Amino acid sequence: MDLFPWQEFVSLLCQVLLLDSTCGAKQWPLPFLKEKKIAADVLLMTDLDYNSWIDQIDPGWTGAIPATLIYNKDTRLFLEQELTRDELFNHVTQIQN
Repeated sequence: MDLFPWQEFVSLLCQVLLLDSTCGAKQWPLPFLKEKKIAADVLLMTDLDYNSWIDQIDPGWTGAIPATLIYNKDTRLFLEQELTRDELFNHVTQIQN
């Protein structure tokens, strides 16, 4: 079962931020994106100075991953936990409505 329902969100404006603190940052994203068929805009964050930007994502974020930020112009939801496909879909649907 694919936990990431990317294809179901094609009609939404979506960006994916990938975090990588390893030296292989330039090698792994493309195969991963192709395998998951991610068509959204993708940003790859390789800045290891986490303290300089982590509060800009969410002030309560401890830095643990996985983490998900879902937002629109009116609502912002930050989740510092692993999500199942259904949980992700439900959160996105709630924010969308």
